[in-house]
Amino acid sequence: MPVSAVGAKNDQAADGCFPGALFFNAENSTGTVRVDNVRAPQVGAPLLQPIKYVKKVLLFNYEAPMVIPCGKDIPASVAFYPGFELHDPRVYATNIGCGYVDNLQIWEAGDTVM
Repeated sequence: MPVSAVGAKNDQAADGCFPGALFFNAENSTGTVRVDNVRAPQVGAPLLQPIKYVKKVLLFNYEAPMVIPCGKDIPASVAFYPGFELHDPRVYATNIGCGYVDNLQIWEAGDTVM
C-alpha cells in the first residue's frame, strides 16, 4: 500500500535503507506485470508511493519473485491489478511458499484476538 508522497529514508542507516522488505502479490498472465493494490487509485496511488528506501519483493504464484533493490522505485511498467483478488491473504500464503491455505481465519472488526 502506498504510504508517502516523498521517498522516506531511514535516518539511522548510512544508505538510508530500512531493514527488511515490502512484499506484494503480483501476476503476469497478460504479459504485463500487475501488482496488488500498490498502484490502486483507491489507496492513494499515483499520489503516494511505497517506501522507496527498502527492498521490494513482487511475489508470483510458483515463479521466481521480482526483487527491486532499496532506493529504486517499482518500475513504471508494473501496472495496477484491477481487482482485490491479489490482496487475499490466502494468495500471500501461497506466494510465500506455505501452499494453498483454504481455511485461513480472517478476523472481523470487533473480534477479540487472543
